[in-house]
Amino acid sequence: MDSEYFVKGIVSSVRDSAVNDTLSLMEEPPGRRPRKKVIELSEWYNEQSITNKEMIKKALYEVVDASLFGIFAVIDGVRTIEDTENKGVFKLFFNKDGEKKLINEESNEYLHDIYNSITKSRE
Repeated sequence: MDSEYFVKGIVSSVRDSAVNDTLSLMEEPPGRRPRKKVIELSEWYNEQSITNKEMIKKALYEVVDASLFGIFAVIDGVRTIEDTENKGVFKLFFNKDGEKKLINEESNEYLHDIYNSITKSRE
């Protein structure tokens, strides 16, 4: 696995799933007793026009994109979460069959840049 394969996997398994699952939840809440806030969202969402529903979908993608971009920027070390002068470094490894591969190698393209290039090409 390399960094681009990893980011593409996050796009399909996390980003797209999060948006589609949220839309599905709002269209028709599952279960016998959905949470009150889910019912409220569903009632509101189902009152919207098709155009408004498309805008809601776009807004959800923007929120997920901003969140994942931020996480990747933290992993890349260009956005910090520590409130100290001496900052730590995140190392993201993929282990499989005894082989350990560093995904966010410093000499590679940043994960957040890869994410942007993948998601911008899908617009």
